[in-house]
Amino acid sequence: MTLNSIHDSVANYALGALDGDDLTRFEAHLREGCAGCLASIRSYEDVLSNLAQKIDPINPPPEVRARLLMKLQTEARDKAGHHLSNTTVGPRKTVEWILAGQGCWQEFIHGVHVQALYSHPIHNYSTSLVRLDAGFSYPRHRHLDTEELYVIDGQCSIDDQEFGPGDYIRAAEGSVHEITQTVHGCTLLVIAGSRGHAFE
Repeated sequence: MTLNSIHDSVANYALGALDGDDLTRFEAHLREGCAGCLASIRSYEDVLSNLAQKIDPINPPPEVRARLLMKLQTEARDKAGHHLSNTTVGPRKTVEWILAGQGCWQEFIHGVHVQALYSHPIHNYSTSLVRLDAGFSYPRHRHLDTEELYVIDGQCSIDDQEFGPGDYIRAAEGSVHEITQTVHGCTLLVIAGSRGHAFE
C-alpha cells in the first residue's frame, strides 16, 4: 500500500466507509501490527466521538422521517419473507400480498403508526396503512403531492368534516388541511406521493 492510499484508508476506516477489497487489504495491513495506522485510527475515533457529543441532534422533517420509515419497513418485510409474490401472466407479471398479522408497524410520530404496503420505485408514491391513536391531532399542513385516504375503521375529522368506515378523501397537490384529528382512533388506507406534507 502507498502512503497516500494508507492515509485515505485510515480516514475511511475510522468513518466506516471502507468496504470490499480495500477493507480486506487494510485490515490485513493492520494485522501486520502497523502502530502508526492504529494510533491514527484512535485519533480519528476520538475526534468523531467529541464531534458527536458537541453537535445537537436535529429531528428530520416529518416527510423525510416518513419516507425513511417506509423504506426501512419495506426492507424489513422483504428480509422477513413477508413480501410474497406469485407469477400469474408472463415473467414480469406478479401478484404480491401481505397476510393479516404479517405486516410491520412502525411509529411515525407519537400517536401515529404506519405499515408500509407498497412503494413505487419510479412514480414515487406509496400505499400504507396508518393507525391514529385516540385523541391524536395533526396540525395545519399543505399537501406536496396528491393524497388519498380510505377509512377502514374508527372515526376521524378533517377540517370539521367527520369521516367513518367506508369514507374516501382525496387531497389534491397544493391543498391545505387546517387540522386532522380523531377522538377514538382510526385506521386509514393511505396512497400518497413521497414528498408528503409541509407544515404552515
